[in-house]
Amino acid sequence: MTFIKNTLSTIFLFFICKISFSQKKITVLDSLTKEPIPFHTLKYNNEVMYSDKNGDVILPHFKDSDSLFFTSLNFYDKKVAINKIDDAVYLIPNETVLEELSINILEQPIVINTKSKKHTSFPIKPKDEVLVETRFNEIFFGYHIKKISTTINRDFITYSKNKAAKDYEIYIRINFYDNDLKIIDSTEPIIFTQNKKNHLEIDLMNKIEITSEPIYIALEFIGVVGKEGKFLNNEFFYLRPSYFLKDSTEVKSQIYTRINMSNSLSNTYKILDHTFREYNDKKKNDLNEYDIHFFSFEIQ
Repeated sequence: MTFIKNTLSTIFLFFICKISFSQKKITVLDSLTKEPIPFHTLKYNNEVMYSDKNGDVILPHFKDSDSLFFTSLNFYDKKVAINKIDDAVYLIPNETVLEELSINILEQPIVINTKSKKHTSFPIKPKDEVLVETRFNEIFFGYHIKKISTTINRDFITYSKNKAAKDYEIYIRINFYDNDLKIIDSTEPIIFTQNKKNHLEIDLMNKIEITSEPIYIALEFIGVVGKEGKFLNNEFFYLRPSYFLKDSTEVKSQIYTRINMSNSLSNTYKILDHTFREYNDKKKNDLNEYDIHFFSFEIQ
């Protein structure tokens, strides 16, 4: 009887230990500076994850045979098995220098304003993107995008109505993709706090050239961070970006949401015309006469 009791105790302790170690914390570090890399993107079992403000990643459940894939424009991609990681992953900086652009500098940039009084919002969760397929009028071919702007209405909502939410930091990023949705450029994480409405302007340093090909521009919602620099529960937050209905001869847009940074347009959700159903009772009830826009632009 004592043997059975001891055996059961051993099994119970083993089970408790397995539960205790079912989480794993990994710190993402720059191999040269040994400094943490905040908000670095990685994939685990086809799920997008990020290091937090301190460079830490928490894996809630894992198998030693699983692998992590770290990807970024500023560091070389790296794939590593979890059982090969002690407590840190070192990434090598990508020091490739972009060629200088020979651009047509105008005395004043051209402003393409897509805002209108007809607008709505569509919520996105952390790890989602608003993806905009953008086509410019041919008169702008050869110019470069200097700045983009967008509006976020009611930045985020907490279901618990936590008063501390006003001090939380919201992190987003602007990404640029080619036709295969392979990332070609990305901004540093953009930080702001809760307001009734935020108008965001992002300087792109003239990196993106306007051609006859569509440009895929995305706003990536990284997440919401508390005072300790850790990500807060994704279930409590969402962004409400504003979308505008306007007939434009300067730029045409198709807008999608990518759920959990899906890898193809076939897995996205198109912002459907019915989001503007409040305008259907107008004489111009054919919404195809309008374009749905998310970004405004300055070009040079």
